[in-house]
Amino acid sequence: WLRTLRLIYAATLLNSKFCLPSSPAIGRRALIPVRLQALNRSTPFKMKTTLRIILTILTLGFGVASINHEIGRQELGLFDQLKQIPFVILCILTILLAIVDYKSFRTSRTFLNFIPTFLAVLFLSVTIYKKIERNAIASERTVLKVVNQSGAKNVLQFDFKEGDNYVLTESNLLGRDVYYGKYKKNGDTIYLLTNPYDGEIKTMPKFGIISHDTLFWYMFDTMIIDQRQD
Repeated sequence: WLRTLRLIYAATLLNSKFCLPSSPAIGRRALIPVRLQALNRSTPFKMKTTLRIILTILTLGFGVASINHEIGRQELGLFDQLKQIPFVILCILTILLAIVDYKSFRTSRTFLNFIPTFLAVLFLSVTIYKKIERNAIASERTVLKVVNQSGAKNVLQFDFKEGDNYVLTESNLLGRDVYYGKYKKNGDTIYLLTNPYDGEIKTMPKFGIISHDTLFWYMFDTMIIDQRQD
């Protein structure tokens, strides 16, 4: 029986050394803190992943909206400043994505985490490029400007620039719609190479002939020369 007591004492020492639970109930209670600790580690990771997904989806939506606004017609009037809201939100989302992706990169050490930030910067770069391009065209010297005759149904203005760009402006009750296109001048004949107009006028001219102070469009309104520089 002394040998049995020694074996029991040795087992007790081993049990206390390795912190082994003496019963299933005690074992379950001992595992609870471990499970809570693992849950606490995974919760922030899931929240960061969800936040990145939401920010990426918002960036795609506002990025497409911002580019479409710069490529399409420019509506200038009472509410033209509201059209800049997608661009402003895109700038904010780009900053937020850069912060979130950098924190994720510090954990995983892979540059794939910066893909959402790259997409945001790409949308932002295209939008800024189109803004600069449009402002550059508007600042070019005007060589010919024609407007509709008094009392005409359509209220249009063609502003032909020094290069091969022209600016078409249509006036309405709320302001003006501006379009940007390409043209070619051959002597007294002007050819419209591109037609960006998408308003209510169904048929736009393709070419016209200049005679004195008048521009005669083919199958379209005759317009008066308002400004001309040879």
